[in-house]
Amino acid sequence: MSSRPSQVVSGLVDGIEVLRELAVSAEPVAGIELAERTGLSVVRVSRLLTTLAWMGIAHRDRSRKYTIGPGIHTLATLNLGASGTLSRAIRHLEPLLDYPYTVAVGVLWRDMVAYLFHRSPGQSVAEGVSPEVARRIVMPASHSSIGMAMLAQLPNSRIHDLFDNKPTPLPGLYADVDALLEKIEEVRLVGYASLRYPTHVSLAKTVGNPPYAAIAISGFESPEDEKKFCHMLDDIASGFNDQASDAESDLIDSLEFDLSELTPSALA
Repeated sequence: MSSRPSQVVSGLVDGIEVLRELAVSAEPVAGIELAERTGLSVVRVSRLLTTLAWMGIAHRDRSRKYTIGPGIHTLATLNLGASGTLSRAIRHLEPLLDYPYTVAVGVLWRDMVAYLFHRSPGQSVAEGVSPEVARRIVMPASHSSIGMAMLAQLPNSRIHDLFDNKPTPLPGLYADVDALLEKIEEVRLVGYASLRYPTHVSLAKTVGNPPYAAIAISGFESPEDEKKFCHMLDDIASGFNDQASDAESDLIDSLEFDLSELTPSALA
């Protein structure tokens, strides 16, 4: 993750914050509610929403509430197609898919994890990549093995920026940021994240150089299984990284697209 630029474009930052809230909302959202969620003024949110709707990135329904628009789906589709991340990930995950456990691929954005692939026991591979997965499954990073594996790649100063103002205990039942950092240091030492829950273990390892995503398997219990899956994740990550191009090390940079073309007429 790059450092904070000397001159931040606040309008872009605010627009992305509004988009983030739209993306995780299962139902259309009113501007007033988005203002409450983001801490921005109602006037600011209203201007951002009307601009995003004009671009096709957001959509306003008849009740004057907003959802994600077709433009964002276009960007996401172009991005996944350009990077090849999802298709390559599924190919390398095949050894794990033979087991009756949850298998996932996720990325970190700030203090949350979003899943590119999430197949629960009993589900097909197609269900693991369905559009509903990304909208339905968004996890606090500190409560996810993928999140912890990705957080371990960040400097401690960035982790403090993300969590210092969060209510405690943090998700994952860490008493405070110092407790979270203790666990993160353990992840750094062993090279993978292992989270033990009352009924199962969740294991994750990053992929890419530098890491831009993580793969995980969750649901097993025994130490023997943990050791076995650690080796499997190592092999999968190695194969994944061997085929990754430099352009694929950053999911965002892999997409070259002129946002000025995302007008309603261009999307028709």
